[in-house]
Amino acid sequence: MELYKQILDFVDDFNKFRDSDEFKFSLFLKENRTTITILQGNYRDLINEFNYHNNPCFDDIHWHETSKLRWQLHKRIIRVLSNYLSSIFWVVDFSRTHKFKFLRANDSTLTEIKKIIKRDFQENYEHIFIQDLRDYISHISFLKPTTIKKITAENADVERNLFISKKQLLQSSYKWKSKSKKYIDDQNEEIYVVDLLRTHHKKFIDFQNLIYVNTVNIHKELMDTLIMKTEDLYLRGKSLNTAYILPFDLVYVRYLKYLLNYSAQHSV
Repeated sequence: MELYKQILDFVDDFNKFRDSDEFKFSLFLKENRTTITILQGNYRDLINEFNYHNNPCFDDIHWHETSKLRWQLHKRIIRVLSNYLSSIFWVVDFSRTHKFKFLRANDSTLTEIKKIIKRDFQENYEHIFIQDLRDYISHISFLKPTTIKKITAENADVERNLFISKKQLLQSSYKWKSKSKKYIDDQNEEIYVVDLLRTHHKKFIDFQNLIYVNTVNIHKELMDTLIMKTEDLYLRGKSLNTAYILPFDLVYVRYLKYLLNYSAQHSV
């Protein structure tokens, strides 16, 4: 009977925890990392297909005049390129909706973050062009990358790459933003889109991680309480053989402790 009461008390405390600000904050942390994980997965898919495309070992099977594999590869590249562009701005939209709600608790941090946004994204011609590419594939058409091969004069090595046509973009009905238009005008006919995305990706991920750790650091008291409650609930659940009903375990508690310590050392 006593054990039964302890289990009921445990379930009741867990339900109260699920209604708490700490639990809502933990959901935000998990959703944040989920969006980044999806973006990183789409980026890996893009780079894997790009590297496969550029691998000279597959020239014979892809570039035979009757080969269907070349067209299958082309469709895969279009798919992963579209997925990646869409997921970048899915993350941006998530940041606007959720992350800044937590950042507003500290004016000085929010000011510094806004300075970075303005410098690296809002006034960055490459970022705005990438944003327009996402809108282009949403409203006009998928991108049509073209393979290019160049033979170096020195040792006759063949360099392979993918580009999108400057002429094709400008002749479309899409209304490019002024900074995008300037970026396109400054390019040669071949715009090497994957090379551009590679450079942009690291800066974008670094910024998203910066927002994440600053959010945690701003709300360190909330994090302290979250760690205390999750650890207590897990240990109680384990002693009652009911820890399986919890959406977290001791590994997650350790991660929260690590994250809190890391955020204190790497915030702006």
